[in-house]
Amino acid sequence: SADPIARLQSADPVERARACADLASAAHRGPRAYRTLAETMRRDLSERVRLRAAVASLTYEGEEPLQNAEAFLKTEPGAEVRAELLLALSTEPAHRDDPEATRLISSILAEDQSNEVRRTAARALSLRGDQSARRGLIIAAQNDKSQEVRNAAARALALLSTKPKAKAKPKPPKPPKPDAVFGK
Repeated sequence: SADPIARLQSADPVERARACADLASAAHRGPRAYRTLAETMRRDLSERVRLRAAVASLTYEGEEPLQNAEAFLKTEPGAEVRAELLLALSTEPAHRDDPEATRLISSILAEDQSNEVRRTAARALSLRGDQSARRGLIIAAQNDKSQEVRNAAARALALLSTKPKAKAKPKPPKPPKPDAVFGK
């Protein structure tokens, strides 16, 4: 069946994962598609499908996708899945300028049990480039129980501190000299 919602009933996790990606496409977007993705990210037995549903749901703007992502990140058993979702969230255009996305990633950096996930959260914060992440990164760089996470947080801080160099303003053209000779 071409209908992605119907394809979510497939026994094949690869097919269900593709259906999730399709639900984020312009041809299938809408409230029903979003609700289906939210349900799939909570209930599917396959890590791959839950991740695809969670990533696809982040392409929708607004508070609800972030709230669902937060609940997912705090309950998803797979550390790799949580890490992948953090990276997707860090660069997702629908939430690029949303301070709530930075707050969410910062809370995972502070609270997740997995070193891998906390290390990825630090990287995700550096990818976002949001200066409001500095406090959480400083705390992690100084106090995280894992040396790898402390190092990742320190690297992320360094990247946030390296502001992109401003392009030099072009010099205004010099006014012509009144006694200059033109046309020779």
